[in-house]
This record gives sequence, structure tokens and C-alpha cells, in this order.
Amino acid sequence: MSSTLLYGNFAPLFITVKFSEAEFKRGRTSLGDEERSRRLQTDQNIVKVHPMVLDDRRIKVKEIAEAMNTSKEHSCHILNQDIDMRKLSELCRQFSHA
Repeated sequence: MSSTLLYGNFAPLFITVKFSEAEFKRGRTSLGDEERSRRLQTDQNIVKVHPMVLDDRRIKVKEIAEAMNTSKEHSCHILNQDIDMRKLSELCRQFSHA
């Protein structure tokens, strides 16, 4: 059976097939994405950042980043997306373009 019949015009690249083969040889049973703990880590960061902002509304993003040991961009993401503090978005845009 040719790959054109099997995949149509969307056949995977040869390197992708070889990588998948190697993964299965190492014992992997699925090609789906594995569960990641990133959301749990973000939730823990939110729990730490939110009280910092409530205690000092004039806290700087740099101070949050240093206290959390993360980048300024990540701190801005937590403030804008997770805590929904939109007034900081202009300041955070400056960090992402700097």
C-alpha cells in the first residue's frame, strides 16, 4: 500500500516517522502529548503573586519577577491572563518588545 493512499497529501515527513519509530523502540506506547504539570505550576504562581499585588498595588513587575524567580514576561502573563489585571498590559507590552 502506498503512503499516498494511506495519508493522501498529508504524509508525515521521513524524520517524523523515524523519530516515532525510535520512541516506540524505547517503550513508548502512544504518540499523543504527555500530561504536563505546567498548569499546576502556574496555579501555584498565581497563589503567590495575587497576595503580593493586593498588599502593594504599586509593586513593579520586575519585583514580582525577582520574587518569583521568573521572567518579566511570565510575570506579565500571570498578571494579565490569569489574575486579569488589564491595566498592566501596556507596561507588560514594553517588556515583551524590549
